[in-house]
Amino acid sequence: YIPTFNRLELLQRAVESVRNQTYKNLEIIVVDDCSTDGTQKYLEQLAKEDKRVRYFLKEKNSGACVSRNIAIENAKGEFITGLDDDDYFIENRIQYFIENWNDDFKCLFTNLLFKRDDSRFKTNYRIAMKDIVVQKDLLKANHIGNQVFTKTLYLKEINGFDPNMEVWQDLECWYNLLNNNGVA
Repeated sequence: YIPTFNRLELLQRAVESVRNQTYKNLEIIVVDDCSTDGTQKYLEQLAKEDKRVRYFLKEKNSGACVSRNIAIENAKGEFITGLDDDDYFIENRIQYFIENWNDDFKCLFTNLLFKRDDSRFKTNYRIAMKDIVVQKDLLKANHIGNQVFTKTLYLKEINGFDPNMEVWQDLECWYNLLNNNGVA
């Protein structure tokens, strides 16, 4: 799922990174938070071109948490992951998660890669320090980052993201998701 608001060019890059995944059996859910920059027209055309794309247009601007929750509620697949509209996936991200899924964990995550000005990448060192994260680890730092790969049911069971939280919504969601189970 991809929440978006008035970032058409970045959204296009994010969507293409999902459409170009090596793993093809997926749905792409975009929730637009009342954009005024041509996003709606883009989504309409995109859904005609690619049947994997579904989109929702909100009637009231209400933030990313509400957008994420709309996507979670409407997701049909067994697994789910999110992507912010200003980020993008490397081409084998979904395949990696599918191939490495383990029912012993509530979710999977990978290191974040940051593209530097010289076109090289660096990783998020905090995440690299931990192989398995448990709920109490999140009381010290968000070792997971801003997205996970998990079963859709798990996010539905915890009611997704709390729209009343102004910051740290992802951390709070992961804390609730772990519920004393580890994540790798």
